[in-house]
Amino acid sequence: MGRIRVKVEDSSGAPVPGCTVQAKQRAHDFLFGVFEGSPYNAPAFTAAREAGFELATVLLGWNWTDAKSGQVDKTGIERTFGISALGKLGYTVKAHGVVWLQQYRSPLVAEAIL
Repeated sequence: MGRIRVKVEDSSGAPVPGCTVQAKQRAHDFLFGVFEGSPYNAPAFTAAREAGFELATVLLGWNWTDAKSGQVDKTGIERTFGISALGKLGYTVKAHGVVWLQQYRSPLVAEAIL
């Protein structure tokens, strides 16, 4: 937010009094973000995108992303979080990992804590 001062002049440089001016912001220096949680909720993310949000944060819980014996489950990630679908909606996607705070964490994580 800020102020803008507009000076309207005619072709000779003389001020034009009483004219109406409209301004529309076309770009900004940061992304407006939304967090919907998991699993992917197409209607919610679509509505947020139509409202102008550009950044989607997905919650990458440990058991949702490391479901196959220590191997990253790319198919499961796509199914759960809709990363490709978010990209097709025009979002920039960022992940927020919650590993240590899940009460149902993986045995691999439990061993790492001990």
